[in-house]
Amino acid sequence: MALTTAQRKYYEAMNEFEAVTNKELEQTPEFQQDLLNDSDYLVITKNEAYAVALCTLDDDKLYLDETLVYSTRLDIEDETYYINFVTTNEDDFKLATNEDKEKSDKQEVIIKSELN
Repeated sequence: MALTTAQRKYYEAMNEFEAVTNKELEQTPEFQQDLLNDSDYLVITKNEAYAVALCTLDDDKLYLDETLVYSTRLDIEDETYYINFVTTNEDDFKLATNEDKEKSDKQEVIIKSELN
């Protein structure tokens, strides 16, 4: 069975994660095809679940540029990482809170890879 574009990009991102962190996965986590197809990006973070990207519009206020669809922990060699799937907001931008900004400022993104 051939891999879909989203599956191929997911496996490429996981290989890049292994290369960047110098950690080898015993088994690459599997996710439902619908999740891979419906998500725009795969984001792997170090410190907590992904805080999503922020953007500024014409009014100079901060908005959430993405929506977190799904997040799960990945424990490797006594370290915890988070695998996050996000979609890009195209029309429905929500105003970012101070908490969103603080989380974004503290965020440690290891890999952000486009899936679709």
